[in-house]
Amino acid sequence: MNDLILSTINNEPRVLDTDLAERLGFSAPRQIREIIRRNLSELEGYGGVVTYDALVWGNPVSQFYLNEEQALLICMFSRTENAKQVRAMLIRVFQAYRKGQLTEAPPALPQTYAEALRALADEAERTERLAVENKAMKVVFSEHDHTLGRFARTLDGVNTQKVKKSLLDLGYLYQMRGVYRVYAQYKHLFVERMVEAYGSIDIIPTEDGKVLLTKLHAERKLARVKGR
Repeated sequence: MNDLILSTINNEPRVLDTDLAERLGFSAPRQIREIIRRNLSELEGYGGVVTYDALVWGNPVSQFYLNEEQALLICMFSRTENAKQVRAMLIRVFQAYRKGQLTEAPPALPQTYAEALRALADEAERTERLAVENKAMKVVFSEHDHTLGRFARTLDGVNTQKVKKSLLDLGYLYQMRGVYRVYAQYKHLFVERMVEAYGSIDIIPTEDGKVLLTKLHAERKLARVKGR
């Protein structure tokens, strides 16, 4: 059994749901997502669950990236024959990550027809996810919509350069490859918009998001300009 490969999101190692499912021995790796959904509230007790929503061949799917505690819980919930072995693997791989001992392994080539079909489906899912994300980020906003930084300027004393970092520390945002992104469960508060000219992403607070920011400002939970 090959070791799991971790993805770093918001400076935190995470494992992809279907990678975990394959090690656990699921005949259809995507079945693991039903277990995740049924136990989502308990999993979120150990941190936000990073989710990517997409359409694959016209069907909506969600990919979940789990931290160490969440992955260990899913192993227990799965009750497969491999669960004990996979739990030991998770502990070993996450410990190696923290010690800086992990190196990236090249992707394995499919060895059977079933593996080739699964790899094709996974690639289609990744492609569709990126297409859906890009389409969602190209939504046209009116000139009255404020970016996160612009709205923060309306809040007295808030450090507009550090407001994203504050929301990251509070658990609303995460970082992937140095870019701030919104956790799936908070996309009713903040919307991502692609700025094609710069290849960057703006974060737009919704009306509910503006209410939240105002509340956080009143509670002094947003970074402030020195002396304010």
